[in-house]
Parts: sequence; structure tokens; C-alpha cells
Amino acid sequence: MVIKCKNCGKDIIAKTKRKQFCSKKCCDNYRYKPVEKKKKGEYSKCLLCNKEVYNFPRELKIDRHKFCCREHYILFLKQNSFHLNCCVCGKVFYCQPCQIKYRHRKTCSIQCRSKLQTIIAIENRIKKGFTKHQIDRCIRYSKELENWRKLVFERDNYTCKVCNKKGVYLEAHHIKPFAYYPELRFDINNGQTLCKKCHNITKISYKEMRIKYNKI
Repeated sequence: MVIKCKNCGKDIIAKTKRKQFCSKKCCDNYRYKPVEKKKKGEYSKCLLCNKEVYNFPRELKIDRHKFCCREHYILFLKQNSFHLNCCVCGKVFYCQPCQIKYRHRKTCSIQCRSKLQTIIAIENRIKKGFTKHQIDRCIRYSKELENWRKLVFERDNYTCKVCNKKGVYLEAHHIKPFAYYPELRFDINNGQTLCKKCHNITKISYKEMRIKYNKI
């Protein structure tokens, strides 16, 4: 009987119907032929530059994968976002609608957010009847002042500015007093690295300080 080869379509003479190929090569080529898998994803155009992008099934629900690159994704968000002013430093920053609705974002960075938290904490303590000394004490042990101390130590290379000692217990000293100059509390130029002995020499009594800085 005459049978056509499954691989090349050549006519062959076979004794039984079990024979399907003309040679072993055709048999191997047919068995190990690379199978083209059907893609389940979809092609979509980039929302910014209209370039075709392939999206996998798991990525179809996410808006971030509808762009050709991350830069275009960020530019698209900036164009379609709200422009707000930071309530601490006044800098303009971009904010998404979800951040305003759920997070109640008002600041441009983490540093400004920590400053805002200290301001809110001081206002709450004033409402509750805290004294000025108690509020100042809370500010002295806040995270913002800890960051100020670290910046002063790093600037002075962890050495005392009077005796030039290194590797001893150090303290960050306010050149202008902490109590009388609240606007310079977190200014690095108003800070100085001193060891404990040198810092104790700078300390004066409450009366002498009031006379010195005309706070009578």
C-alpha cells in the first residue's frame, strides 16, 4: 500500500498501516519539532509614546506595565498628578490622588514630615497645659535633634573643637542658647562638638545668661 510521510509528504510503499515516515530522520524531525506556544498576554500601546508593549496576563491589571519603560511611567504620573506646596518648607511636590485621600500627605519629604510631627506634638502639649520647660525638654530628646547632633559630629570629624581630643565622650553644644534662639535650634552652623570637660566650662548660671543675652 502507498502511504504519505507525515513529515515531508513523500509517497512510500508500506506493508502495514503502522509505518508513517519514510526514514528515521523524518521521524526524529517530526517528533522533536519545536512547538510554538500560544501567548496568553496582550499587546498594548504605551500611554505616553504609543509604542507597542507586550503584557503578561498577571500584568494586565497593573497600570505600571502599560508603559515601555519606567521613565515614561514616572513622566506620565507627574503630568497627571496634583502639584502641592509643602506645609513646612513651601517646596512644590507631586502627589497622587490616592496619597491625598488615604495618606493625607502634606509634606515633600521624610525630613519635613518629622518636622511637622514635632510641631504638631508641641501644639498638642500647649493645649494640654504643658509648661515651656517641659516642651523644650521634649524637643531636646526628639529625633530631629538627634539628627542634628550626628551632622555636627560628622562635620567636626568627632573631635573636640577646644582641646582636639578624639575617642572621648562628646556632646553637641549650641553656640547661641537653645532656650533663647528657637529658630537656630536645628541649624548646623550654630552647633559645636565639645568633650564633657570643655562643655562644662561653657555652662553659666540662669541669671548670668539672662543678663548676657538681654532677656531680663
